[in-house]
Amino acid sequence: MKTTFVVLFLSVSLILQGFNGCRGLPAEPTEPVALNVQEKLQAPVPYRPKDNRTFQYSTFLYLGWNPVDGAGGYQVDLSTSPDFLTHTFAASIADRRTTTPVLSRGTYYWRVRAFDLEGNTSRWCEPQSFVIQIGEDV
Repeated sequence: MKTTFVVLFLSVSLILQGFNGCRGLPAEPTEPVALNVQEKLQAPVPYRPKDNRTFQYSTFLYLGWNPVDGAGGYQVDLSTSPDFLTHTFAASIADRRTTTPVLSRGTYYWRVRAFDLEGNTSRWCEPQSFVIQIGEDV
C-alpha cells in the first residue's frame, strides 16, 4: 500500500508541476499535495491471550483476533521488543488465529493486521503483550 501511495503521489506531483509550468507558475509546488486515502480494512481486534497476561509455563500459545470484513488474510508479528525491531515469529495466514512456536521465558509483544486480495492492508492493531514466567520466579 505504501508503494502504491508513493507512486500515486509522485505521479500527481509531476502532473501538477507540469500544469503549473504551463501557466508560468513555479514548477516546484510551494505546499505538499494532500491526497485522501480511505482505509478499506479495519484493524483486527485481538482477544486471545488477554493483554498483559502472565503464563507460568513455557509452551506454544494461541493468538486470536476478531475477523475483519473483506480480509483475505492476516499478518501476525510476535517480538520480544515493544517496537518490533526483532521478530520471534512472523506469518501471513488466512485464518483469524495462529499458534506461536514454543516460547521461552520473557515478555512478548504481538500485533496483527488484515490484508485483502488487492494488496490493501489495515493498520496494525494496538500491540498486545504477555509474559512467560518459568524457573525460580514461579
